[in-house]
Amino acid sequence: MMAALKFIVRRHPAVLVAPVAPTPRELKRLSDIDDHDRMRFHVSAIQFYRRNESRSGVDPAMVIRDAIAKALVHYYPLAGRLIELAGRKLAVDCTGEGVLFVEADTDVRLEQFGDALLPPFPWIEELFPDAPSSFSDILDASLLLFQVTRLACGGFILAVRINHTMLDGQGLTQFLGAVAELARGALALTVRPVWQRELLEARNPPRPSFPHPEFNEVPDANSITMSLDQMVCHAFLFGPKMWPPYDPSLPRTFRRMPRARELCTNPLSYAVELIKKAKDEVDIEYMRSMADITVLQKRIYNIPSTCMYLVADTIRARWSELDFGWGKPVYHGPAEVSGIPLLSWISSFLLSFKNAKGEECVALPMCLPAPPWTGSWRRWTRCCVHLLVMPLCSRPTGS
Repeated sequence: MMAALKFIVRRHPAVLVAPVAPTPRELKRLSDIDDHDRMRFHVSAIQFYRRNESRSGVDPAMVIRDAIAKALVHYYPLAGRLIELAGRKLAVDCTGEGVLFVEADTDVRLEQFGDALLPPFPWIEELFPDAPSSFSDILDASLLLFQVTRLACGGFILAVRINHTMLDGQGLTQFLGAVAELARGALALTVRPVWQRELLEARNPPRPSFPHPEFNEVPDANSITMSLDQMVCHAFLFGPKMWPPYDPSLPRTFRRMPRARELCTNPLSYAVELIKKAKDEVDIEYMRSMADITVLQKRIYNIPSTCMYLVADTIRARWSELDFGWGKPVYHGPAEVSGIPLLSWISSFLLSFKNAKGEECVALPMCLPAPPWTGSWRRWTRCCVHLLVMPLCSRPTGS
């Protein structure tokens, strides 16, 4: 239904929203975890809100714009601009210039988007301001880009692009949570921000203490390039009563991949233990080791496009609590299927979602190559579901 929806947005000219009060002019270095190559792009988040009768006649764009200006007094580095120091080190010049903000209108009503709001959204480009498209373009540019689109029904859509070197999903929800508090009339923030990114800078001299296979060069890693119009994108829902049948051909399909065969022929608890073991290894010493190797490799990280699949878990990011005075969002979270726009087929998100019965589910948006490449895509998808989604849901071990 959404793909056929005629969606025309009338945008007002973009403006810069600066902190409402003076802020410190200083230079703040990013951590060595934040500023390597694979973080130098924008990611998008989106929230849909219904009409609220108690807010009739109140303009959500102006309320949110004013709250952003107040929140930036506390989060003032976000109102600055990135610069590059010696050794390609990124830092924020806290200029107080502000963040880009666009207000817009459309004749579309919220109910026209359908009952299940999940990525991919085919009209997504209408809801976001244009963001820098290359690594170099992120320098001396707005670190946050907002668009509030008023709907014909009285609801609205809040869309945000973030410079990923500055914020992840958790950081964005903390900032938007501050904006939401101020929009509802709070005089002080419940959670005040701290910087302290120096805790994750490399040691001098750098001395990695762990192996970091994620930084290893993969042969033929950059052989696949594909745009979204060559992909088939779909969101899959999973919950305690919504499991796909086990495909007995999976072990045969992956018989030439020892690790996949190992996972397919062992009970679910085995895969869960592998995930838990890997997560337990990521302590502060591991993070310092990662910072060290980032500096030794001159912040260069070539994201391989083969032999891997990345999934970011956004379920606990508290998107659903972002109430700007119109109630909780109908949809909240990532706006796109992939966390890496240039490599949409190797990464995705796990999202919290309620189905039509109100049951809590896990949504997994995925992109796969369109025909003739997709002959076995359903089988491949089931494998991803068994290995990535099942450990996160309440299902008896071995069932």
